[in-house]
Amino acid sequence: MDRLLRAVFLLLSIVPVILAQYGGSGGSGGSGSSSSTTSATSPDSTMSGAIKVDVGEDGGLIYKPDTMKASTGDTIQFTFYPQNHSVVQSAFDKPCQPQQNGIFSGFMPVSSGQGNMTFTITINDTKPIWLYCAQTAHCQSGMAMVINPPSSGQNTLNAYKNAAKNTSTSTAPAAVQGGVVGSNQTSPSSSSTGSSPSSSATSKSQASNSVSRSWVGVVVGAIFSGLWAAWTIA
Repeated sequence: MDRLLRAVFLLLSIVPVILAQYGGSGGSGGSGSSSSTTSATSPDSTMSGAIKVDVGEDGGLIYKPDTMKASTGDTIQFTFYPQNHSVVQSAFDKPCQPQQNGIFSGFMPVSSGQGNMTFTITINDTKPIWLYCAQTAHCQSGMAMVINPPSSGQNTLNAYKNAAKNTSTSTAPAAVQGGVVGSNQTSPSSSSTGSSPSSSATSKSQASNSVSRSWVGVVVGAIFSGLWAAWTIA
């Protein structure tokens, strides 16, 4: 009987060591998978660099915003709304008339909501860029904007719009120039293919828990085997 008791105490004394080594390993695996989830890069982060401008949102003859500051190297992305708008560059003293080799998005017809196409430009310097919509009467109705307006003087957006009211027509270049036409991107997180970081982390955590349960089974089996052997010897 004494040998049986000594065997029981011996087996019980090594159980915490085994659990700490193998059960703890499973726990750290779970922690590692959680860390990989929180450090994963957001799918939308790669699209966050461009400055956004809405063209004709809510049916208005407006650019929103219609005045902005931009640095050299910045990108500005125009998104279009109904019905059919454009982005054209002009000189301050020639409103509603295209500047030679200036910016032109092309006309962007949209039936409802936000259009599928975008127009993106890159700022090459900080000189003022005066823009208007070449759709019939839109420029004359005040649909204009400025990037990097002068800090002082009479060349203001209001002055440009007032001068535009006195023009008879609006024209546009023959082809898109000065920027890139693209499509609105849907978030990769909505894709039905591939596994998300969270699902991958869940799989790793489940695998780690399975390993921990296996080692617990080994430990319990060892205890009963030792008890049986000690009982037989006693």
